[in-house]
Amino acid sequence: MEHEDLVKQALAIRDFEQKILADPTIPGTFHTCLGQEWTAVCVMNALKKGDVIFSNHRGHGHYLAWTGDFDGLLAELKGKPNGCCGGIGGSQHLHAEGFYSNGIQGGMVPIAAGVAMGFKRRKQKNVVVCFIGDGTMGQGVVYETMNFIDAFKVPLIIVIEANAWAMYTQQQEFYPVIGNIADTFGMWHQFYDSYPNEWPRKIKANIQLSRVNQEPYIMEFWKNRLGPHSRGKETRSKEELERLWAEDWLEQQR
Repeated sequence: MEHEDLVKQALAIRDFEQKILADPTIPGTFHTCLGQEWTAVCVMNALKKGDVIFSNHRGHGHYLAWTGDFDGLLAELKGKPNGCCGGIGGSQHLHAEGFYSNGIQGGMVPIAAGVAMGFKRRKQKNVVVCFIGDGTMGQGVVYETMNFIDAFKVPLIIVIEANAWAMYTQQQEFYPVIGNIADTFGMWHQFYDSYPNEWPRKIKANIQLSRVNQEPYIMEFWKNRLGPHSRGKETRSKEELERLWAEDWLEQQR
């Protein structure tokens, strides 16, 4: 997909989520990915048929970037039978071919490792991508899985979408001091915190390395969360949010 098309896709995801936040016909709550859409479209654009994605509670952007199924997701959020999961999965439990999500923090990481191990044993040139947030770095199972995938060299790409918040707790209060992940676990590890125009090319190249070498890789993205933790629960000031929106790279592409 061309760069301009990726931008349009990311903006379409953003516009969709802004609309559902304001839609009174959608019951309950959900977690938007406002501010993190560019990560989703760049990663999904680098994947191929047969690859598998494991998402999380903030997974609308991942699902839409992979499937383009806006109507199915909207119907799912409204609990309708024509939703992507028959209206019974809801926001956090989305499924499509090669796509799975669940709201348990870190719960999908070991499952993703198992699928990746299966690919390697069958000598399939596929990869598995598992999205987590920086708040999930407090879960022991994440580190246990990192030890496993480093020891057995399986093609699992862990995408850390860091937005400096875990619900309503700021990052400096919860992010463990573990040193450099690459040094700790011996895996490839790259930060993406600037130059978003370069992300599609770099991400595609790095995922291809994992695919060819059948080894794990960690990609860590730093983006501001522009929306509330969940619908209707914003603790930051209006002035701070206005500043974040004004500084946002994707918003400046309109």
